[in-house]
Amino acid sequence: MKRRPSRIEKYDNLFCGRGCKDAHHSEKSLQRDSHQCQECGDSDELHVHHIEPVSKGGAKFETENLITPCPKHHRERH
Repeated sequence: MKRRPSRIEKYDNLFCGRGCKDAHHSEKSLQRDSHQCQECGDSDELHVHHIEPVSKGGAKFETENLITPCPKHHRERH
Protein backbone atom coordinates (compact mmCIF):
# COMPACT_ATOMS: atom_id res chain seq x y z
CA MET A 1 0.00 0.00 0.00
CA LYS A 2 1.43 3.35 -1.04
CA ARG A 3 1.78 5.89 1.78
CA ARG A 4 0.29 9.34 1.20
CA PRO A 5 2.81 12.17 1.47
CA SER A 6 2.73 14.08 4.74
CA ARG A 7 2.33 17.84 4.89
CA ILE A 8 6.10 18.10 5.24
CA GLU A 9 6.61 16.24 1.98
CA LYS A 10 3.96 18.31 0.20
CA TYR A 11 5.22 21.71 1.34
CA ASP A 12 8.59 23.20 2.16
CA ASN A 13 7.20 24.87 5.30
CA LEU A 14 5.01 23.32 7.96
CA PHE A 15 3.26 25.53 10.44
CA CYS A 16 2.43 23.81 13.70
CA GLY A 17 0.77 25.13 16.82
CA ARG A 18 0.79 28.91 16.91
CA GLY A 19 2.97 29.46 13.88
CA CYS A 20 6.18 27.70 14.88
CA LYS A 21 7.94 26.89 11.65
CA ASP A 22 10.55 24.20 11.65
CA ALA A 23 10.30 21.55 8.96
CA HIS A 24 13.47 19.77 10.11
CA HIS A 25 12.19 18.87 13.59
CA SER A 26 8.69 18.20 12.29
CA GLU A 27 10.02 15.74 9.72
CA LYS A 28 12.17 14.04 12.39
CA SER A 29 9.05 13.66 14.55
CA LEU A 30 7.06 12.20 11.63
CA GLN A 31 9.87 9.74 10.86
CA ARG A 32 10.20 8.72 14.51
CA ASP A 33 6.44 8.11 14.68
CA SER A 34 6.48 6.11 11.41
CA HIS A 35 4.23 8.67 9.68
CA GLN A 36 1.27 7.50 11.78
CA CYS A 37 -1.05 9.10 14.31
CA GLN A 38 0.19 8.02 17.73
CA GLU A 39 -3.39 7.63 18.97
CA CYS A 40 -5.09 5.61 16.19
CA GLY A 41 -2.42 4.71 13.61
CA ASP A 42 -4.00 6.75 10.80
CA SER A 43 -1.52 7.99 8.19
CA ASP A 44 -3.60 10.63 6.35
CA GLU A 45 -3.07 14.39 6.80
CA LEU A 46 -0.83 14.18 9.83
CA HIS A 47 -0.09 17.12 12.10
CA VAL A 48 2.82 17.78 14.43
CA HIS A 49 1.86 18.87 17.95
CA HIS A 50 3.83 20.19 20.93
CA ILE A 51 3.28 17.88 23.91
CA GLU A 52 4.16 20.61 26.43
CA PRO A 53 3.00 23.98 25.04
CA VAL A 54 5.79 26.41 24.28
CA SER A 55 3.83 29.06 26.21
CA LYS A 56 4.14 26.86 29.31
CA GLY A 57 7.85 26.24 28.97
CA GLY A 58 7.86 23.39 26.46
CA ALA A 59 10.77 23.21 24.05
CA LYS A 60 9.86 24.77 20.71
CA PHE A 61 12.35 22.93 18.54
CA GLU A 62 13.00 19.68 20.44
CA THR A 63 11.79 16.51 18.76
CA GLU A 64 11.11 14.99 22.18
CA ASN A 65 8.39 17.64 22.71
CA LEU A 66 6.63 16.80 19.44
CA ILE A 67 4.04 14.11 18.71
CA THR A 68 2.28 13.11 15.50
CA PRO A 69 -1.55 13.15 15.68
CA CYS A 70 -4.21 12.97 12.98
CA PRO A 71 -6.51 16.03 12.71
CA LYS A 72 -9.15 14.44 14.98
CA HIS A 73 -6.71 13.65 17.77
CA HIS A 74 -4.95 17.00 17.35
CA ARG A 75 -8.29 18.77 17.95
CA GLU A 76 -8.85 16.63 21.06
CA ARG A 77 -5.50 17.75 22.48
CA HIS A 78 -6.62 21.38 22.29
